[in-house]
Amino acid sequence: MENTKFSTILSQLFNIRDFNTEVQQKVKFKRHSLILFIIAFLFLFLFKPFTVNETELKYPFLFVCFFHSLSPALITFVYFNTNISFYKTKTDKSTFFKFRWGLSVLLLLFLYGTASFLMRDLLYKNESNWSLHYYLEELRNTYLAGGLIFSYFIFADFYFRNKRKRRHDLEQYPPIQSQIASAKQVISIRTEVKADNFNFEPVQLIFAKADGNYTEITFRTSDGIKKELKRITLRQFELQITEYKFLFRCHRTYLLNISYINSISGNSQNCLVTFTGTTEKVPVSRAKIKMFHDLYQQNKNIN
Repeated sequence: MENTKFSTILSQLFNIRDFNTEVQQKVKFKRHSLILFIIAFLFLFLFKPFTVNETELKYPFLFVCFFHSLSPALITFVYFNTNISFYKTKTDKSTFFKFRWGLSVLLLLFLYGTASFLMRDLLYKNESNWSLHYYLEELRNTYLAGGLIFSYFIFADFYFRNKRKRRHDLEQYPPIQSQIASAKQVISIRTEVKADNFNFEPVQLIFAKADGNYTEITFRTSDGIKKELKRITLRQFELQITEYKFLFRCHRTYLLNISYINSISGNSQNCLVTFTGTTEKVPVSRAKIKMFHDLYQQNKNIN
């Protein structure tokens, strides 16, 4: 107990947790700067995106590419280290935060171009190295090449974040394992809060609607049609009923039971579904329309 109190006091006095977070961020910045250097170097050396007059080079082209790649990596590392308190907040997704990130990228590209211009006397034999023409040319080349490289970083970050989120969701809410899913069996749905776990019979579900971190479930019972609001996102709910093919995610905010469909109206731009026993309508998104119709036809043929 005393050790716990002592550790807590130390953490409060010296901000050990914040210190560890900053150390982790600095390691991450080093890694990202190294990756930027490697990508920029390979891009310049292998693709030669800009015209180079070999007679003006003071050193072999390999070394010129090395210096042009090293300066952005160093600038990036220094820039983010000096602003570490701002950039360590990963959960802030406000428009203002994204706007500041965008400005940071534009500023970094400007600094890259300026650094390339200042290195011209070191790398090139040209009397006009310090002219405005070459400064604007370096800025233009930097924004073109840098824009491509930053686009790659953004795409890679988006891809791997989604991949990690998908893996996390599957680990936390794994699909029910059984060789044959019995539609009439009662299954248990797990939520983030154990006390909110609930049981339900898949065949009774008519449709489910997303409501923020909740899901409103409309289902049929012997007493008629009922609605219940459950503390679980539609995505988490969907992951646990994947074996029941008659339950289909037809829209970003809806999941429906193919078996209860009464009519389909509209077209691919505005497809609406009604169900037996209720007047409510559920939309089908354009991206899901073909899959929906295929599944609907299969269900009709079976029945």
